Amino acid sequence: MRDDKSALKTAALIMLILSFLLLWPSYNAASQAVNTTFAPYNAKLAEAKLPLLNMLDIIRPHTANDQMYPKRFWKTTGKACGSDCLAQVAMRAAKVGPVPLPWIAGAGGTLLLFGGLAALIAFPQGPRRNKINLDRHKITLKSRADTLPIVQRGRSQWGIMRRPDLKTGGRREFGNGIFLGAPGRGKSSLLKSWLLLSDALNFVVIDLKGDLWKDTAGHRAQLGPVYRLDLSTLTGHALDPFDTDKKADVIGLFEILLPTDEARTAHFNRAAQEIAGAYWEAAHLLKLPTLPVLVEAATGSAADMVQQARELVEAAPEGKRAELLRTFRGAFGSIWDDVEAASGGERGSVLSSFKSAFAGMQTPEILTTLAARTFDPAELVERRATLYITAPSTEAPYKAPLEMLLGAVIDEIFAYVDGHAPGQEIVILADEAGALKIPRFNNTLETGRSRNVTLTAFLQDLGQLRQYHPQGWRGITDTLNHWTFWRSNNPDAREFLREQCGVFDQPNPSRDPDERRRHPYIELNAFDELGAWHETAVISLLDYGQRSYVVHGTAVNPYKGTAKARMGQTPPKLPRLALRARPAPVAAITEPAAIPEVASHSVKPNAAPMVFEDVLDEETF
Repeated sequence: MRDDKSALKTAALIMLILSFLLLWPSYNAASQAVNTTFAPYNAKLAEAKLPLLNMLDIIRPHTANDQMYPKRFWKTTGKACGSDCLAQVAMRAAKVGPVPLPWIAGAGGTLLLFGGLAALIAFPQGPRRNKINLDRHKITLKSRADTLPIVQRGRSQWGIMRRPDLKTGGRREFGNGIFLGAPGRGKSSLLKSWLLLSDALNFVVIDLKGDLWKDTAGHRAQLGPVYRLDLSTLTGHALDPFDTDKKADVIGLFEILLPTDEARTAHFNRAAQEIAGAYWEAAHLLKLPTLPVLVEAATGSAADMVQQARELVEAAPEGKRAELLRTFRGAFGSIWDDVEAASGGERGSVLSSFKSAFAGMQTPEILTTLAARTFDPAELVERRATLYITAPSTEAPYKAPLEMLLGAVIDEIFAYVDGHAPGQEIVILADEAGALKIPRFNNTLETGRSRNVTLTAFLQDLGQLRQYHPQGWRGITDTLNHWTFWRSNNPDAREFLREQCGVFDQPNPSRDPDERRRHPYIELNAFDELGAWHETAVISLLDYGQRSYVVHGTAVNPYKGTAKARMGQTPPKLPRLALRARPAPVAAITEPAAIPEVASHSVKPNAAPMVFEDVLDEETF
């Protein structure tokens, strides 16, 4: 727990003030007595045009040859007599008896002694030029549009994400952030307040509970376009993550579904990725949505998979059939000619991996969301728009689609910005970033800020960052600008705060000069306070220009101030969402002539979102 020295500081201040009030009249009385003793000699010194004697000459005289001399004369002449003989006589006369001092001088001196000791304890002489300071630098917010509030004390809000003025050397974009807290600590309320208050920003938010959509979508719709990629209903917008010409992006999506980072399953998943890649090439040639093709293959038998692949080859353009056939034959291996080979052995394990990755996504809600494109990244970049990505949970079968959707959105935004120019500020709010595995996580942290795209990840445990970097938070510290902890006193959080802030009364032991310059000392009580706060208390490390600050306070309450006023008003109606079209079954494609009937739902940049005639009211949700 933090050591509260406020009472000791108050006592020290009172004792010092009282000692001054007592010693000042004592000094005046003593000075008057000394002046009376020196009066006849000062007259002679004045006639000789020599400096007059005062109380300091008797308090600290110079002694030589058993005689006392004022220091001012001794330093000037260095003689035992001569021009200072008059002063010598005066000093002898003053030595005859003690100078009378009032009794209050003793009390004043005692208070001064104890007040000084208390001040040394209450106000230690620490290295106050350290990088991280505690509760001593309040950041003044210029406007609500330039701030995403996170910590508040009293009536003032302190910003954890802010764009400083470029003239002062600040950044033009918001910084990346990590927010750490167990369930129920108020992360959803924080997101809600941001969406209600930050009118000048674009947001991409993972809305697992659906509360953010219900409480904020009406307000956001008044500012600009509102999109919803919902894996739990048949309404909303759609985005086909496989609708791309970049094979590297497709391989990244397959890596989400069939990870190869575990040695036990790496070989089988890699072979399953080759089968999925062959189906993607066929769907890409035929301009079909890829996911329904993959799901239909995964839900059938081995013979059905081979038959479906042969039909796709036959339906492909004549000039591409031979190449596509070689791709399928290489991916299936011995199964292509002998289906019985899939009954066991290595090829059977490969097909099992393929089926486990795609079979669970056969629900109409997932298929319609990932089988077309009615989301335009130009709207999100150029206009003040909001994108909600909704799913019932982060468990199967929704985990992989959620990750693919967010990865596809990031790729779409980056591709548009790189091809055109950075537009509106975009803040990605990745809730449950520990339960999910956000694609392009490190790349977004490192390069997103140059594109006006920043990532804010919400975690339950700091150890969850190990899935993004082998060294955990140590590997991504330099790409983050602020950290916030909701009373998370777990070992990882304590270790982070110790290592990031150091020990306040000890120098940084690092041998790296840059590290010692950035973090010369540590605030000891930064991590000691974590275990003593109430439920809504937070601690934030705020990167502001060339300095960092430790900010203590209370989590922002969205049910007060402007946010409360907006929520208390008659809420705007939720945006109307269209009923998504279901993809045609792949089995219906038997000849090339049927291909144009299954057109792609791609939209060109700057095109308006697709609107369906079959519209449902908001009560549907």
